[in-house]
Amino acid sequence: MPKHIKKKSISHKPRMKRTKKSFSTVADVRDILPKDEVWWDMVRNTGEKVSTLHNFHFIETPIVEQAELFEAGFGKGSFAAENDLCTFTIGRGQRLTLRADGAIPVVRSYIEHHLGYFSSPLRVYYHGPVFRRKGNKIQQSNQWGFIIIGDGDSVYDVSIMLTLLDFLRTLGFKDPVVKVNAAGCKVCRSTYRQKLKQYYRYRRRSLCEACTYRYEHDPIRLFVCEREVCGKIRADTPIILDYLCQSCNGHFQNVLELIEDNEINYVPDPYLVGDVGYYSKIIFEVYAHADASKPFARGGRYDYLAEQLGGRQLQSVGGVLYLDAVVDALREREEKLNQDEKPRVFFVAIGERAKKSSLSLMNDLRQHGFVVLEALGRKSLQAQLKAAEKSGVSVTLIYGQREVYEGAVMVREMDSGTQESVLVNMLISTVRKKIK
Repeated sequence: MPKHIKKKSISHKPRMKRTKKSFSTVADVRDILPKDEVWWDMVRNTGEKVSTLHNFHFIETPIVEQAELFEAGFGKGSFAAENDLCTFTIGRGQRLTLRADGAIPVVRSYIEHHLGYFSSPLRVYYHGPVFRRKGNKIQQSNQWGFIIIGDGDSVYDVSIMLTLLDFLRTLGFKDPVVKVNAAGCKVCRSTYRQKLKQYYRYRRRSLCEACTYRYEHDPIRLFVCEREVCGKIRADTPIILDYLCQSCNGHFQNVLELIEDNEINYVPDPYLVGDVGYYSKIIFEVYAHADASKPFARGGRYDYLAEQLGGRQLQSVGGVLYLDAVVDALREREEKLNQDEKPRVFFVAIGERAKKSSLSLMNDLRQHGFVVLEALGRKSLQAQLKAAEKSGVSVTLIYGQREVYEGAVMVREMDSGTQESVLVNMLISTVRKKIK
Protein backbone atom coordinates (compact mmCIF):
# COMPACT_ATOMS: atom_id res chain seq x y z
CA MET A 1 0.00 0.00 0.00
CA PRO A 2 1.19 3.42 -0.80
CA LYS A 3 2.54 5.35 2.06
CA HIS A 4 0.46 8.26 3.26
CA ILE A 5 2.11 11.45 2.24
CA LYS A 6 1.44 14.35 4.50
CA LYS A 7 0.69 17.48 2.56
CA LYS A 8 2.64 20.53 3.47
CA SER A 9 0.51 23.37 4.62
CA ILE A 10 0.86 26.39 2.43
CA SER A 11 0.61 29.75 4.16
CA HIS A 12 -1.07 32.41 2.08
CA LYS A 13 0.44 35.82 2.75
CA PRO A 14 -1.94 38.72 2.25
CA ARG A 15 -1.30 40.41 -1.07
CA MET A 16 -0.11 43.97 -0.90
CA LYS A 17 -2.50 46.29 -2.68
CA ARG A 18 -0.89 48.18 -5.49
CA THR A 19 -1.51 51.85 -5.16
CA LYS A 20 -1.84 53.87 -8.32
CA LYS A 21 0.60 56.69 -8.58
CA SER A 22 -1.02 60.08 -8.65
CA PHE A 23 0.61 63.12 -10.16
CA SER A 24 0.60 66.74 -9.13
CA THR A 25 2.10 69.94 -10.44
CA VAL A 26 5.77 70.67 -9.91
CA ALA A 27 6.44 72.92 -6.92
CA ASP A 28 6.05 76.64 -7.77
CA VAL A 29 4.27 75.79 -11.04
CA ARG A 30 0.49 76.00 -10.92
CA ASP A 31 -2.63 75.22 -12.91
CA ILE A 32 -5.09 77.90 -13.94
CA LEU A 33 -8.40 76.37 -12.90
CA PRO A 34 -11.96 76.98 -14.18
CA LYS A 35 -12.89 78.64 -10.86
CA ASP A 36 -10.34 81.36 -11.64
CA GLU A 37 -11.52 81.78 -15.23
CA VAL A 38 -13.33 85.05 -14.54
CA TRP A 39 -10.15 86.71 -13.23
CA TRP A 40 -7.86 85.47 -15.99
CA ASP A 41 -10.40 86.36 -18.69
CA MET A 42 -10.67 89.80 -17.15
CA VAL A 43 -6.90 90.32 -17.27
CA ARG A 44 -6.47 88.91 -20.78
CA ASN A 45 -9.38 90.90 -22.20
CA THR A 46 -8.01 94.05 -20.58
CA GLY A 47 -4.57 93.32 -22.02
CA GLU A 48 -5.91 92.96 -25.55
CA LYS A 49 -7.98 96.12 -25.22
CA VAL A 50 -5.12 98.24 -23.83
CA SER A 51 -2.65 96.85 -26.36
CA THR A 52 -4.96 97.81 -29.23
CA LEU A 53 -5.69 101.28 -27.87
CA HIS A 54 -1.96 101.99 -27.48
CA ASN A 55 -1.20 100.65 -30.99
CA PHE A 56 0.92 97.63 -30.03
CA HIS A 57 1.16 94.64 -32.40
CA PHE A 58 1.17 91.08 -31.08
CA ILE A 59 4.33 88.97 -31.20
CA GLU A 60 4.85 85.45 -29.87
CA THR A 61 8.20 83.77 -29.35
CA PRO A 62 8.95 80.06 -28.67
CA ILE A 63 8.82 78.77 -25.12
CA VAL A 64 12.29 77.28 -25.60
CA GLU A 65 15.39 78.98 -27.04
CA GLN A 66 19.10 78.36 -27.36
CA ALA A 67 20.70 78.57 -23.93
CA GLU A 68 23.31 81.00 -25.22
CA LEU A 69 20.58 83.55 -26.01
CA PHE A 70 19.60 84.07 -22.36
CA GLU A 71 23.20 83.80 -21.17
CA ALA A 72 24.10 86.66 -23.53
CA GLY A 73 20.98 88.65 -22.66
CA PHE A 74 21.48 88.43 -18.89
CA GLY A 75 25.24 88.87 -19.30
CA LYS A 76 27.92 86.20 -19.49
CA GLY A 77 28.93 85.13 -16.00
CA SER A 78 26.12 87.10 -14.32
CA PHE A 79 24.27 85.61 -11.36
CA ALA A 80 21.08 85.22 -13.42
CA ALA A 81 22.91 83.51 -16.29
CA GLU A 82 24.69 81.14 -13.92
CA ASN A 83 21.85 80.30 -11.55
CA ASP A 84 18.38 81.22 -12.87
CA LEU A 85 18.15 79.42 -16.22
CA CYS A 86 16.23 76.17 -16.74
CA THR A 87 18.63 74.59 -19.20
CA PHE A 88 18.72 71.06 -20.59
CA THR A 89 20.68 69.24 -23.28
CA ILE A 90 19.28 67.25 -26.21
CA GLY A 91 20.91 65.22 -28.99
CA ARG A 92 24.44 66.14 -30.11
CA GLY A 93 24.94 68.38 -27.11
CA GLN A 94 22.52 71.15 -28.07
CA ARG A 95 21.73 73.23 -24.98
CA LEU A 96 18.21 74.66 -24.74
CA THR A 97 16.60 76.89 -22.11
CA LEU A 98 12.97 77.42 -21.17
CA ARG A 99 11.93 81.02 -21.77
CA ALA A 100 13.38 82.92 -18.82
CA ASP A 101 12.51 86.45 -19.93
CA GLY A 102 10.05 88.02 -22.36
CA ALA A 103 12.11 90.89 -23.77
CA ILE A 104 15.22 88.94 -24.78
CA PRO A 105 13.45 86.64 -27.31
CA VAL A 106 11.52 89.62 -28.75
CA VAL A 107 14.73 91.51 -29.45
CA ARG A 108 16.21 88.30 -30.92
CA SER A 109 13.18 88.06 -33.22
CA TYR A 110 13.56 91.71 -34.23
CA ILE A 111 17.17 91.08 -35.30
CA GLU A 112 16.48 87.73 -36.98
CA HIS A 113 13.44 88.83 -39.00
CA HIS A 114 14.50 92.45 -39.67
CA LEU A 115 11.33 93.76 -38.05
CA GLY A 116 12.47 97.34 -38.41
CA TYR A 117 11.10 97.13 -41.96
CA PHE A 118 7.65 96.38 -40.55
CA SER A 119 7.51 99.53 -38.43
CA SER A 120 9.93 102.03 -36.97
CA PRO A 121 9.81 102.30 -34.09
CA LEU A 122 8.31 98.82 -33.66
CA ARG A 123 5.60 98.62 -31.00
CA VAL A 124 4.85 95.04 -29.91
CA TYR A 125 3.22 93.25 -27.00
CA TYR A 126 3.60 89.66 -25.85
CA HIS A 127 2.22 87.42 -23.14
CA GLY A 128 2.93 83.96 -21.79
CA PRO A 129 4.82 82.04 -19.12
CA VAL A 130 8.47 82.45 -18.18
CA PHE A 131 10.56 80.04 -16.12
CA ARG A 132 13.34 80.66 -13.62
CA ARG A 133 15.33 78.18 -11.56
CA LYS A 134 15.47 78.96 -7.85
CA GLY A 135 17.76 76.45 -6.18
CA ASN A 136 16.31 73.02 -6.96
CA LYS A 137 12.91 74.39 -7.98
CA ILE A 138 11.45 75.82 -11.17
CA GLN A 139 9.31 78.93 -10.80
CA GLN A 140 6.73 79.75 -13.47
CA SER A 141 5.17 83.18 -13.81
CA ASN A 142 2.80 84.59 -16.40
CA GLN A 143 3.66 87.96 -17.94
CA TRP A 144 2.22 90.58 -20.28
CA GLY A 145 4.85 92.82 -21.80
CA PHE A 146 5.14 95.88 -24.05
CA ILE A 147 8.25 96.88 -26.04
CA ILE A 148 9.11 99.81 -28.30
CA ILE A 149 12.21 99.14 -30.40
CA GLY A 150 14.11 101.64 -32.53
CA ASP A 151 13.89 105.04 -30.82
CA GLY A 152 15.64 106.54 -27.82
CA ASP A 153 13.29 109.48 -27.17
CA SER A 154 12.24 109.75 -23.52
CA VAL A 155 8.62 110.15 -24.64
CA TYR A 156 8.58 106.40 -25.30
CA ASP A 157 9.78 105.63 -21.77
CA VAL A 158 6.75 107.43 -20.37
CA SER A 159 4.52 105.91 -23.06
CA ILE A 160 5.34 102.45 -21.66
CA MET A 161 4.58 103.67 -18.13
CA LEU A 162 1.21 105.06 -19.22
CA THR A 163 0.34 101.80 -20.98
CA LEU A 164 1.02 99.78 -17.82
CA LEU A 165 -0.90 102.30 -15.70
CA ASP A 166 -3.89 102.14 -18.07
CA PHE A 167 -3.80 98.34 -17.79
CA LEU A 168 -4.00 98.49 -14.00
CA ARG A 169 -6.57 101.30 -13.85
CA THR A 170 -8.84 99.43 -16.26
CA LEU A 171 -8.67 96.49 -13.85
CA GLY A 172 -9.86 98.74 -11.03
CA PHE A 173 -6.58 99.73 -9.35
CA LYS A 174 -7.32 103.41 -8.90
CA ASP A 175 -4.12 104.79 -7.38
CA PRO A 176 -1.06 103.02 -8.85
CA VAL A 177 2.35 104.46 -8.01
CA VAL A 178 5.52 104.46 -10.11
CA LYS A 179 8.95 104.18 -8.48
CA VAL A 180 11.68 105.43 -10.78
CA ASN A 181 15.46 105.61 -10.86
CA ALA A 182 18.25 106.27 -13.33
CA ALA A 183 20.18 103.25 -14.58
CA GLY A 184 23.02 104.99 -16.41
CA CYS A 185 24.97 103.92 -19.50
CA LYS A 186 28.18 101.90 -19.89
CA VAL A 187 30.31 104.91 -19.02
CA CYS A 188 28.60 106.16 -15.87
CA ARG A 189 27.76 102.65 -14.64
CA SER A 190 31.45 101.78 -14.77
CA THR A 191 32.31 104.79 -12.60
CA TYR A 192 29.45 103.99 -10.23
CA ARG A 193 30.58 100.36 -9.82
CA GLN A 194 34.02 101.55 -8.73
CA LYS A 195 32.46 103.84 -6.11
CA LEU A 196 30.32 100.98 -4.78
CA LYS A 197 33.37 98.73 -4.59
CA GLN A 198 35.14 101.36 -2.53
CA TYR A 199 32.17 101.77 -0.21
CA TYR A 200 31.70 98.04 0.41
CA ARG A 201 35.40 97.13 0.52
CA TYR A 202 35.61 97.27 4.32
CA ARG A 203 31.99 96.21 4.86
CA ARG A 204 31.81 93.09 2.70
CA ARG A 205 32.49 90.73 5.61
CA SER A 206 29.09 91.72 7.01
CA LEU A 207 27.26 90.91 3.77
CA CYS A 208 25.21 87.78 3.22
CA GLU A 209 26.59 85.04 0.96
CA ALA A 210 24.61 86.16 -2.10
CA CYS A 211 25.70 89.77 -1.68
CA THR A 212 29.34 88.70 -1.34
CA TYR A 213 28.99 87.15 -4.80
CA ARG A 214 27.30 90.32 -6.10
CA TYR A 215 30.10 92.46 -4.69
CA GLU A 216 32.65 90.51 -6.72
CA HIS A 217 30.68 90.26 -9.98
CA ASP A 218 28.18 93.17 -10.16
CA PRO A 219 28.02 95.47 -7.11
CA ILE A 220 25.00 97.38 -8.47
CA ARG A 221 22.98 94.18 -7.87
CA LEU A 222 23.64 94.56 -4.12
CA PHE A 223 20.49 96.67 -3.94
CA VAL A 224 18.18 93.74 -4.73
CA CYS A 225 18.91 92.02 -1.41
CA GLU A 226 16.05 92.19 1.11
CA ARG A 227 17.96 90.95 4.15
CA GLU A 228 18.03 93.32 7.10
CA VAL A 229 21.78 93.11 7.68
CA CYS A 230 22.51 94.15 4.08
CA GLY A 231 19.85 96.85 4.23
CA LYS A 232 21.56 98.54 7.17
CA ILE A 233 24.89 98.65 5.33
CA ARG A 234 23.12 100.14 2.30
CA ALA A 235 21.85 103.19 4.23
CA ASP A 236 24.79 105.45 3.28
CA THR A 237 25.63 103.88 -0.07
CA PRO A 238 26.53 106.26 -2.94
CA ILE A 239 23.64 106.66 -5.40
CA ILE A 240 23.91 106.53 -9.17
CA LEU A 241 22.30 109.95 -9.64
CA ASP A 242 25.57 111.54 -8.45
CA TYR A 243 27.60 109.79 -11.15
CA LEU A 244 25.45 110.13 -14.28
CA CYS A 245 27.07 111.41 -17.45
CA GLN A 246 25.56 114.49 -19.13
CA SER A 247 23.53 112.42 -21.62
CA CYS A 248 22.03 110.08 -19.01
CA ASN A 249 21.28 112.93 -16.62
CA GLY A 250 19.51 114.87 -19.38
CA HIS A 251 17.46 111.80 -20.33
CA PHE A 252 16.47 111.17 -16.72
CA GLN A 253 15.40 114.78 -16.21
CA ASN A 254 13.32 114.66 -19.42
CA VAL A 255 11.56 111.52 -18.16
CA LEU A 256 10.75 113.17 -14.82
CA GLU A 257 9.35 116.25 -16.60
CA LEU A 258 7.13 114.06 -18.78
CA ILE A 259 5.98 112.10 -15.74
CA GLU A 260 4.93 115.32 -14.03
CA ASP A 261 3.34 116.71 -17.20
CA ASN A 262 1.19 113.56 -17.41
CA GLU A 263 0.32 113.77 -13.69
CA ILE A 264 1.71 110.31 -12.92
CA ASN A 265 1.93 109.57 -9.21
CA TYR A 266 5.62 108.72 -8.73
CA VAL A 267 8.34 108.32 -6.12
CA PRO A 268 12.10 108.62 -6.88
CA ASP A 269 13.92 105.54 -5.56
CA PRO A 270 17.74 105.86 -5.74
CA TYR A 271 18.21 102.17 -4.80
CA LEU A 272 15.96 100.71 -7.49
CA VAL A 273 17.88 98.38 -9.84
CA GLY A 274 15.33 95.83 -11.08
CA ASP A 275 15.47 92.08 -11.48
CA VAL A 276 17.73 91.82 -14.56
CA GLY A 277 20.97 93.51 -15.50
CA TYR A 278 20.24 94.71 -19.03
CA TYR A 279 18.49 97.98 -18.09
CA SER A 280 20.10 101.28 -19.03
CA LYS A 281 19.32 105.00 -18.55
CA ILE A 282 15.95 104.49 -16.80
CA ILE A 283 14.29 101.84 -14.66
CA PHE A 284 10.89 101.87 -12.96
CA GLU A 285 8.43 99.72 -11.04
CA VAL A 286 4.65 100.09 -10.79
CA TYR A 287 2.81 99.36 -7.54
CA ALA A 288 -0.93 99.00 -6.91
CA HIS A 289 -0.78 101.78 -4.30
CA ALA A 290 1.72 103.70 -2.19
CA ASP A 291 1.83 101.10 0.62
CA ALA A 292 2.19 98.02 -1.60
CA SER A 293 5.30 95.93 -0.91
CA LYS A 294 5.56 94.03 -4.21
CA PRO A 295 5.50 95.56 -7.71
CA PHE A 296 2.82 94.64 -10.25
CA ALA A 297 5.01 95.73 -13.14
CA ARG A 298 8.58 96.60 -13.97
CA GLY A 299 10.28 98.23 -16.92
CA GLY A 300 13.05 100.36 -18.26
CA ARG A 301 15.25 101.08 -21.21
CA TYR A 302 17.58 98.42 -22.65
CA ASP A 303 19.61 100.13 -25.33
CA TYR A 304 22.45 97.56 -25.20
CA LEU A 305 20.39 94.37 -25.29
CA ALA A 306 20.38 93.96 -29.09
CA GLU A 307 24.14 94.46 -29.14
CA GLN A 308 24.56 91.77 -26.47
CA LEU A 309 22.55 89.40 -28.70
CA GLY A 310 24.82 89.92 -31.70
CA GLY A 311 22.97 92.73 -33.48
CA ARG A 312 23.69 96.41 -33.86
CA GLN A 313 22.85 98.78 -31.01
CA LEU A 314 19.09 99.38 -30.88
CA GLN A 315 17.50 101.88 -28.54
CA SER A 316 14.61 100.10 -26.89
CA VAL A 317 12.29 100.46 -23.91
CA GLY A 318 9.75 98.11 -22.41
CA GLY A 319 7.74 97.03 -19.41
CA VAL A 320 6.21 93.82 -18.15
CA LEU A 321 3.16 93.16 -15.98
CA TYR A 322 3.21 90.22 -13.54
CA LEU A 323 -0.17 88.64 -14.18
CA ASP A 324 -0.14 86.13 -11.31
CA ALA A 325 0.26 88.93 -8.76
CA VAL A 326 -2.48 90.96 -10.44
CA VAL A 327 -4.92 88.03 -10.51
CA ASP A 328 -4.21 87.21 -6.85
CA ALA A 329 -4.96 90.83 -5.92
CA LEU A 330 -8.20 90.85 -7.92
CA ARG A 331 -9.32 87.62 -6.28
CA GLU A 332 -8.56 88.95 -2.78
CA ARG A 333 -10.61 92.06 -3.44
CA GLU A 334 -13.43 89.91 -4.88
CA GLU A 335 -14.14 92.79 -7.20
CA LYS A 336 -15.58 91.97 -10.60
CA LEU A 337 -15.40 94.57 -13.31
CA ASN A 338 -18.35 95.81 -15.29
CA GLN A 339 -17.26 94.10 -18.46
CA ASP A 340 -19.21 93.98 -21.69
CA GLU A 341 -20.56 90.52 -20.92
CA LYS A 342 -22.24 88.60 -23.70
CA PRO A 343 -25.87 87.51 -23.12
CA ARG A 344 -26.18 83.98 -21.72
CA VAL A 345 -28.92 81.40 -22.31
CA PHE A 346 -29.33 77.77 -21.29
CA PHE A 347 -30.42 75.21 -23.90
CA VAL A 348 -32.44 72.15 -22.84
CA ALA A 349 -33.02 69.31 -25.33
CA ILE A 350 -35.37 66.39 -24.59
CA GLY A 351 -35.10 63.23 -26.67
CA GLU A 352 -32.52 61.99 -29.15
CA ARG A 353 -34.05 63.73 -32.15
CA ALA A 354 -34.13 67.07 -30.35
CA LYS A 355 -30.58 66.60 -29.09
CA LYS A 356 -29.26 65.99 -32.62
CA SER A 357 -31.14 69.00 -34.00
CA SER A 358 -30.08 71.24 -31.09
CA LEU A 359 -26.45 71.58 -32.22
CA SER A 360 -27.29 73.75 -35.24
CA LEU A 361 -29.67 75.90 -33.15
CA MET A 362 -27.05 76.45 -30.45
CA ASN A 363 -24.41 77.28 -33.04
CA ASP A 364 -26.73 79.84 -34.64
CA LEU A 365 -27.25 81.49 -31.24
CA ARG A 366 -23.50 81.63 -30.67
CA GLN A 367 -22.91 83.20 -34.09
CA HIS A 368 -25.33 85.95 -33.04
CA GLY A 369 -23.29 86.69 -29.91
CA PHE A 370 -25.00 84.53 -27.27
CA VAL A 371 -23.12 82.37 -24.79
CA VAL A 372 -25.03 79.06 -24.83
CA LEU A 373 -24.81 76.77 -21.82
CA GLU A 374 -26.17 73.22 -21.86
CA ALA A 375 -26.29 69.89 -20.02
CA LEU A 376 -27.20 67.63 -22.91
CA GLY A 377 -25.64 64.64 -21.18
CA ARG A 378 -28.47 64.68 -18.67
CA LYS A 379 -31.49 63.02 -20.20
CA SER A 380 -34.38 64.17 -18.01
CA LEU A 381 -36.07 67.56 -18.30
CA GLN A 382 -35.91 68.02 -14.52
CA ALA A 383 -32.14 67.44 -14.36
CA GLN A 384 -31.44 69.88 -17.19
CA LEU A 385 -33.74 72.56 -15.72
CA LYS A 386 -31.98 72.17 -12.39
CA ALA A 387 -28.64 72.80 -14.15
CA ALA A 388 -30.16 75.83 -15.89
CA GLU A 389 -31.34 77.26 -12.57
CA LYS A 390 -27.91 76.71 -11.03
CA SER A 391 -26.19 78.52 -13.93
CA GLY A 392 -27.99 81.79 -13.11
CA VAL A 393 -29.26 82.52 -16.62
CA SER A 394 -32.41 84.60 -17.05
CA VAL A 395 -33.68 82.69 -20.12
CA THR A 396 -33.82 78.95 -20.81
CA LEU A 397 -34.68 77.46 -24.21
CA ILE A 398 -36.52 74.12 -24.17
CA TYR A 399 -36.45 71.96 -27.28
CA GLY A 400 -38.37 68.68 -27.30
CA GLN A 401 -40.02 66.32 -29.78
CA ARG A 402 -43.03 68.57 -30.19
CA GLU A 403 -40.85 71.64 -30.86
CA VAL A 404 -38.85 69.69 -33.46
CA TYR A 405 -42.10 68.84 -35.29
CA GLU A 406 -43.44 72.43 -35.07
CA GLY A 407 -40.14 74.14 -35.93
CA ALA A 408 -40.27 76.11 -32.68
CA VAL A 409 -38.48 76.51 -29.35
CA MET A 410 -40.03 77.02 -25.90
CA VAL A 411 -38.60 80.17 -24.32
CA ARG A 412 -38.80 80.22 -20.51
CA GLU A 413 -38.11 83.25 -18.30
CA MET A 414 -36.46 81.83 -15.19
CA ASP A 415 -37.55 84.50 -12.72
CA SER A 416 -41.30 84.33 -13.43
CA GLY A 417 -41.51 80.81 -14.86
CA THR A 418 -43.58 82.05 -17.80
CA GLN A 419 -42.86 80.52 -21.16
CA GLU A 420 -43.97 80.78 -24.76
CA SER A 421 -43.44 78.85 -27.99
CA VAL A 422 -41.42 80.83 -30.54
CA LEU A 423 -40.76 79.89 -34.16
CA VAL A 424 -37.11 79.19 -34.94
CA ASN A 425 -36.83 82.12 -37.36
CA MET A 426 -37.99 84.50 -34.59
CA LEU A 427 -35.84 82.97 -31.84
CA ILE A 428 -32.85 85.36 -31.94
CA SER A 429 -34.90 88.56 -31.79
CA THR A 430 -37.24 87.19 -29.10
CA VAL A 431 -34.44 86.04 -26.81
CA ARG A 432 -32.56 89.31 -27.24
CA LYS A 433 -35.64 91.31 -26.15
CA LYS A 434 -36.23 89.10 -23.10
CA ILE A 435 -32.62 89.30 -21.89
CA LYS A 436 -32.63 93.10 -22.17
